[in-house]
Amino acid sequence: MKVLRKNVYWGTKSICTKHSCEIIGGSADCFIGRTEIKGDPIARDVVLIKVGPGDYREATDLYEASKNFLPLPKSAILKIAMPKYDTTPRGVGELYVEDLKRTYYTCNEKDKIDLKELVLLAKNCTV
Repeated sequence: MKVLRKNVYWGTKSICTKHSCEIIGGSADCFIGRTEIKGDPIARDVVLIKVGPGDYREATDLYEASKNFLPLPKSAILKIAMPKYDTTPRGVGELYVEDLKRTYYTCNEKDKIDLKELVLLAKNCTV
């Protein structure tokens, strides 16, 4: 399975330890507030693939899901059970990714890389 180089990121996988919302003002038809999120890192320098807006998957999970089903399209592989990480948690105890950094800064819109190469990169390198 190949993925677009522009969708390859390094990041930190974290678990949310504090998630609080506070209303600090408002008017008749809207509220102004803030959300405080704190998390503890579980794994740093994880290779992540962006598969949609705010939807990241670990390269190793995608590779494991796809290696037995190579002829399937990406949309079918994404339906196989694997963790999906958002960039912000919805509550305490939820996993999310933070500190995202693009891996390839100079690439065309159509530059692709084999997922197996990314998995090897993840095992052998750190940022």
